[in-house]
Amino acid sequence: MLEGVFMAKRKVNNKNRKSIKRNVEITTIKKEKDKSFIPYYFLIAGIGLIIFGLFYGIKVLNPSYTAWMFAASGDLPQHYVGWEAFRVGAWNFPLGLTDVVSYPMDVSVIYTDSIPILAIFFKLISFMLPKTFQYIGFYGLICFILQAVLSAKIIKKYTKSKLNIVLGSVLFMIIPSMIFRMFYHTALASQWLILLALETLFLYDEFNEDNKIYYIWAIIPFLVVTVHFYYIVMCGIILIGYILLDILNTKKIKKSLILLLIYLGVALFTMWLFGGFTNLTYNDIFGFGLFSYNLNGLINPQGWSFILNDLPMIPEQYEGFSYLGLGVILLVLISIVLLVIWFIKDKGILKKHINLMISLFLVSLLSVFVAMSPRAYVGEYLLYDLKLPSFINEFWGIFRSTGRFIWPVIHILMLFGVIIVVKRLNWKVSFIILSLCILVQIIDIGGILVEKNEIYSLNYLINEEYDLYKSDNEWSIIKR
Repeated sequence: MLEGVFMAKRKVNNKNRKSIKRNVEITTIKKEKDKSFIPYYFLIAGIGLIIFGLFYGIKVLNPSYTAWMFAASGDLPQHYVGWEAFRVGAWNFPLGLTDVVSYPMDVSVIYTDSIPILAIFFKLISFMLPKTFQYIGFYGLICFILQAVLSAKIIKKYTKSKLNIVLGSVLFMIIPSMIFRMFYHTALASQWLILLALETLFLYDEFNEDNKIYYIWAIIPFLVVTVHFYYIVMCGIILIGYILLDILNTKKIKKSLILLLIYLGVALFTMWLFGGFTNLTYNDIFGFGLFSYNLNGLINPQGWSFILNDLPMIPEQYEGFSYLGLGVILLVLISIVLLVIWFIKDKGILKKHINLMISLFLVSLLSVFVAMSPRAYVGEYLLYDLKLPSFINEFWGIFRSTGRFIWPVIHILMLFGVIIVVKRLNWKVSFIILSLCILVQIIDIGGILVEKNEIYSLNYLINEEYDLYKSDNEWSIIKR
């Protein structure tokens, strides 16, 4: 009898050894594949540099050239002046405070949209920098590169075709919603943060190795607070999607509670460290319910399309600009057809991916609801107007430009489109479809791209109105 028990234990041990060996082999192969793709990340970064140059030229990358920010539309002057005020002010604690903007009150660099993490870094080395220095142009390039690299990392899981991975990443650099924000509200062009959060869903197994998931959901809230606080909601919604996915997969909630505490804890600590809670005043929620997402937003060009006509909307809903571009719309439609055919041939495919699909649907549903605000429109038609308690409106109204919260849906649709195409078709057909969609996308929004190139390629001179260092200017007095 004892011999039988020992034999059974030996079989179990052998089985465990084989399982461990198999897992080690799989991990080794995966690491080798990851290393083999590193040169392609550099290729993607190079393509990002080229595309950025075609859209905006290279003059904006000159750190001593600042006049273009005052000549362009948008809030760039505010962002630059916020950086300069923070730079010339004395160091305070919390770290992000300056009394130069609204003397004698301290104001956090978080609220000047000057990309606090870069403002802190460049203030540390300010003594090495020229008197006139801007990092906005450089950060725009970084956004293009990170957008492409992070999308490529997700797509790479679903195809072996390196060429199609590169092509798919190109689509993520020509998203109208990102390009619209780039040098209008530059910090808001950081849509790579959405992709970083979505990675935890699409690459679920990878992030659950060696407790990586805890590290990434500690890094994300730090980044969103130190780049632009609106992303705390977008990435928070994606975290809810991840939590649902994990509960569906493991039937446990302990990790979910830990992740929520990490996310909120790091976000609040970072806000405090950068002075976000100092001298808070009454929140003006003007525009709440108007600066929202219209339900036709994904297909409403709002002047960005060479081919499609604009659709009706409320004028203030430009904040919810989320036009996909005709190339991406075409890609999504093709993918829907492919998915239906796939399901007809293999009904088990739904069961295999149902948890991820439910999680992504929840993220999309929450994003749409929050983006619409309590007052929802379809075109010019008021769909509903929720009468909520004042404290809910005031809290929700902290993020009064709610239309921005539709951006996770844009990225989910794009990832869905690319993944279905590369997964269901051979690499040659996928290559043709992705190339066609990129071409259609460029033709569709090409007029806007040409306009932007013309604007940012001009040589602007700082005149008396914009000379921050003019001797008789109040700014010079403050700076001394």
